Amino acid sequence: MHKVEVLLALRPRMLSDVVRRILERQLDMNVVSEVTGPGKLLLAITATEAEVVIITADGMDKEPGIHGGLAQETHR
Repeated sequence: MHKVEVLLALRPRMLSDVVRRILERQLDMNVVSEVTGPGKLLLAITATEAEVVIITADGMDKEPGIHGGLAQETHR
């Protein structure tokens, strides 16, 4: 069975712990790494070859600021 490689970029720490526990219970998902700041996110994606990145939104009504640049970078 193929496991989806997941990279977490979540803050606060409590949220990260909750999401990690949920994902670890999924048989088809594998958390490959976790970063706590946007500066290391692109490096971690390249290093881990993560298929999915879960990022904390700054506010409930908008996407995280790094989302646009990340999408452009990964679709080249």
